[in-house]
Amino acid sequence: MVRLHTLTDGIASRMLARHGIVAIWRLQVAAAIAHRTGNPDAAQSILEMADAAEREWLTIHFDPAQT
Repeated sequence: MVRLHTLTDGIASRMLARHGIVAIWRLQVAAAIAHRTGNPDAAQSILEMADAAEREWLTIHFDPAQT
């Protein structure tokens, strides 16, 4: 079981559970859109969620200790 350390990790974990790996891609696209439309702070927050989701996905699928 992956421990949740922050609110960002919690949100990312729930998105990953609901949508699978596609959640990572959607978050990255949303961050790019936010940045392009002049919202760099929102883009940074969304990108942090994407990174958290990717870390969790990699831990679940490639961490030998989890198997």
